[in-house]
Amino acid sequence: MNERYSSLVSKGIHLIPSALIFSSGVGALYIADLLIVRFANSDIVSSWATLKSFVMIASVFAMFGLPQVLVREPHAAGIIFRTSSILMVLVSLTASYIAYELGLIASFLIGAASVLLFSITNLLFQWFRANLHFSMAYIVNSGWRIFFLIIVLYFVSMNKFDLGYGLIAAFIINIFGFSILLLRKHKTREIRSIHHDVENSSAAIKVGTSYFLATLSLSIASYGEHIVVYHIGHSEDVALYFRAAVLFLFPGIALNQFLAAILGPTIRQNETVVINTLTRYFLFGLVAIFFLWPVLLFIGCILQYSLFPNSEIHFSLGLIFSLTSCVRLFYVIPSSFVSMAADQRQLRNISYQYLGCALMLPALSVLFNGIGISVVLSVAMANLANWIFRCVIGVKLVKMRVALASD
Repeated sequence: MNERYSSLVSKGIHLIPSALIFSSGVGALYIADLLIVRFANSDIVSSWATLKSFVMIASVFAMFGLPQVLVREPHAAGIIFRTSSILMVLVSLTASYIAYELGLIASFLIGAASVLLFSITNLLFQWFRANLHFSMAYIVNSGWRIFFLIIVLYFVSMNKFDLGYGLIAAFIINIFGFSILLLRKHKTREIRSIHHDVENSSAAIKVGTSYFLATLSLSIASYGEHIVVYHIGHSEDVALYFRAAVLFLFPGIALNQFLAAILGPTIRQNETVVINTLTRYFLFGLVAIFFLWPVLLFIGCILQYSLFPNSEIHFSLGLIFSLTSCVRLFYVIPSSFVSMAADQRQLRNISYQYLGCALMLPALSVLFNGIGISVVLSVAMANLANWIFRCVIGVKLVKMRVALASD
């Protein structure tokens, strides 16, 4: 028992550098969001929340699941990079034109540049992650967030919020600063793959399609709620929803994002070790997640009281958001197994089910709002239901993998 505990502690210590880098990036973007919701008016907050949601969703189309394929099969990096470069440019321009015509974004140029630059950043992040360079991956992933915070601080001091141009500047500085320098320092490591399905661009697109659908549903679940609020409510509703998410939802999903990036490649390298660790500590982890719920709720209330002392604390909204954070933390486990261990047929079927869950979000939002529940509560409840269903779908595959490992 002591040997196993020592091994677990040793592995935890090994992850400290990447955890610190990740935390700095997540913290920087979180503080930037706090500054925006604290000092900008409702129209600016609504515009920022909508732009941020658009970039995250449109980039899913621009990348088409290929960065995830890169992590799954890193030996096909050359094929994936060539295919991605074409898709990113075409989709960034097309999606931004459509969004601009629909009035979702104020500038076609800002939308296209933001989607393209974020997609490039994500591809570089996934490349380092695929090669087990987690610290380098998080430097790339955190760099633009830190630069964006610095830019937002400047905007606050000048009482001027050109957030779109600030976001583009942060991406450019990051890509041509940290990323290129890190690529030159890259060292090859022994890489394993459970699957070898990618031999050309067509095969990459075929596998990427399942990841695309799964990531699209994930993006809708993570950011689409702001767009749903925008369409069935008003800018004040978007601002309220985004403020509540910053206070009650975002603090808890930071750990979610970090563990997701680490767990996937770990399963790819040695699934048996992950399954043994999971079965040994599963009950303890489940209890810890349950007790995290009131902690996140308390933190959110303290933040709202401190930053907005004259505003009403929306306890019901905070309750739903903090619970959603806990469910999303649990979701890391099944989603990582789906991403790395599922075969093509399983991956495709699960991606369809995930997409169905995501499409359920706007449908349930309209339904709840139609029976008299407020816009923000309707969307928050629909989003929580989406994450619960996603967990249930992924758990089935985990149980199957555990059964295979025990045979």
